[in-house]
Amino acid sequence: MAAKKRSSSRGTKTPSTLKKRGQPRASAAAKSNSTVNAGARKGGKGGVFNLYDMKRIAAGGNAGSSLHYANTRAALVEGKHVQVGLAFEKRGCGARPHTHPNEQFNFVVKGTLKVDVGDKKGLLVPAGSVAYFPANVVHRSIATPEEDVVFFVVKDLSHGISGTPVDQRHSGAHFEPEVRAAHAQGAARKSAGTGTIPRSKSPKSAQPRAGRRA
Repeated sequence: MAAKKRSSSRGTKTPSTLKKRGQPRASAAAKSNSTVNAGARKGGKGGVFNLYDMKRIAAGGNAGSSLHYANTRAALVEGKHVQVGLAFEKRGCGARPHTHPNEQFNFVVKGTLKVDVGDKKGLLVPAGSVAYFPANVVHRSIATPEEDVVFFVVKDLSHGISGTPVDQRHSGAHFEPEVRAAHAQGAARKSAGTGTIPRSKSPKSAQPRAGRRA
């Protein structure tokens, strides 16, 4: 009889066993040292991260692919549910319209961004201001021609740092007319054997008011 009871006991599924088996598994990235974004740092058990000294990765798709829409580079740290980073954008350059399933905040540390969010076009985001992009809303951000831009980005980890461009027939970042003209002039001088032109200096202007249209 004792042997029978032991056999019966082994085959019994206790409520605690059923509950444990029914729990959803955590993502592989959350359970290990792997990251959602290749090249990002893992927050782990906490610490201090100098974003200026960290490796910067592509934050607008890989160059040469149909998903490449910006040349933005960013140093990223991933927590359990949130990713943060310091992003760098050259003056007069930025992203083509794109979307992603996670919401995003861009806090401008240096320079001025010009952003489109849905049907709101050309909004200026000077240093000290934040732009908010809801999930799945078409948007883009561009550094104004006056200077390079540095901004702090915050996104949830339901998706990586890069989004999906609306138009995938073309690959590459957005360039403002002034930058395109400078690139064309430099290429013409180089082909003529006179070397590249010196980097032009844009006139400095007063800091724009946040939310004002360009």
